[in-house]
Amino acid sequence: MNILAIDTATAHCSVMLRVGDNQFFRSENTAQSHSRHILKMIDQLFIEAGIHPDVLHLLAWNAGPGSFTGLRIGASVIQALAYSFNLPVLSLSSLEILAHAAQRNACSALSDNPVSIAVATDARMNGIYWASFLSQANNLERLEHDQLLAKEILEDKRKALGDQCFVVSDAGALIESAEGQVVAVEISAANVMALAVTKDKKSWLVNSADCLPNYVHHTINWQKRQLRGH
Repeated sequence: MNILAIDTATAHCSVMLRVGDNQFFRSENTAQSHSRHILKMIDQLFIEAGIHPDVLHLLAWNAGPGSFTGLRIGASVIQALAYSFNLPVLSLSSLEILAHAAQRNACSALSDNPVSIAVATDARMNGIYWASFLSQANNLERLEHDQLLAKEILEDKRKALGDQCFVVSDAGALIESAEGQVVAVEISAANVMALAVTKDKKSWLVNSADCLPNYVHHTINWQKRQLRGH
């Protein structure tokens, strides 16, 4: 299968092209200038692979949560390619991408035993993007949907997952207090691709207009009031 995967949700802009058994990769630290680099990087991969976009079978992208501007850029590029070449799209959660990468890189030794994977990334404004998964026998099952939480309740959320828990996080406060094993994983188009190839066609989007960023809007202040009993 021929797949193009992109990630624009972080400071590093990256693209990966899979053509049969061959893979081609580009990554650049473009900070806030993804829009000036992403199309050139994609063109370079097609030239290197010696193919045209019309032989692709699927477009995969990191739909977030992540950088607001980066996600909009990624959505625009994927929508344009999907519409131009009549291609299906696979929109993937950044938190599931991280969980899958941790499962492959750090949890393989425990693949025969159930292991919880908690993913927590910095959402700024005292918030954390959170999701949890269960890894067992190389399968990844989602336990909680992507959500935006106040930092104050994170440790309680992690403890609820039990002792056999890997924590995937860039949130310093959670890492410092985590009793489970901390896993350092970075998002890239390579990890987007690794997750994409595990998905079946039921998760593909055939309408490019449905390719939308996963912003994960919740009200942190409401959660704090709930904690105070108001």
